[in-house]
Amino acid sequence: MYCSNEYFLAAFTEALAREVAPFGIRAYIVSPGFFPTNFLATAGSTANSLASDALYPQFKDNTKLYHGVRVRNGQVGDVDKLAKVVFDVAREPLKEGWVRLPVGLDAGTRTLAKLDAVKENVEGTRSLWESTDLSLPEVRRRFGSGDA
Repeated sequence: MYCSNEYFLAAFTEALAREVAPFGIRAYIVSPGFFPTNFLATAGSTANSLASDALYPQFKDNTKLYHGVRVRNGQVGDVDKLAKVVFDVAREPLKEGWVRLPVGLDAGTRTLAKLDAVKENVEGTRSLWESTDLSLPEVRRRFGSGDA
């Protein structure tokens, strides 16, 4: 549920950013990578219940593993630097239309990998999505020229 909620909030924020931009309001999706906060400790304390382990065995001990991998790979964010980046962006907004702010090497890398996967998916289904429009003669037959 965590990931689906995170995805919802990102989609909501993208839509919100477009709607409030004409009023001079900016909305950002801040996507931090691994920063040593108490978030994983809290998640770990709730994720280790017997019910969670039984329902989601594939996630057992994930928080400890995630922490270990990030430390071994040297991908540990500095919380003070994160706060400074967010504060600086609040004072000096990103380029108009930009809503995503990945923070940390792991977050930026993960975001770029997702974009590559989405691009591959869309390009791989090109023949399908290109096949769904009406031909121009059929559009004219059904709807006219479109002039008001």
